[in-house]
Amino acid sequence: MTTNKKPAYRPRLGDLVEVQWFDTTAFTNTRLSDVKLSRGVNTGVIVKHNRKEIVLRTGNYPDDPPADRLGDFVAIPRAWTDKIKLIKKAKKK
Repeated sequence: MTTNKKPAYRPRLGDLVEVQWFDTTAFTNTRLSDVKLSRGVNTGVIVKHNRKEIVLRTGNYPDDPPADRLGDFVAIPRAWTDKIKLIKKAKKK
């Protein structure tokens, strides 16, 4: 028996991705039935990833030197990640 199931996406540096994840949410004076995690969605270029986290660059400042370029980043714990969707593969060097 064969299946046509695509293999799961494996994060690669430089790929443009959408990360769907769950965030901690605090509730005060709330019914238990209303308590739930918040969903987060971030889009950016993978600049770091390992078993603990995935870091996306969501913005940059191109006039800065490339070696230590300023940027806007989001770090998401991998345990909180629900899905990583590839938008565009990084260009090969």
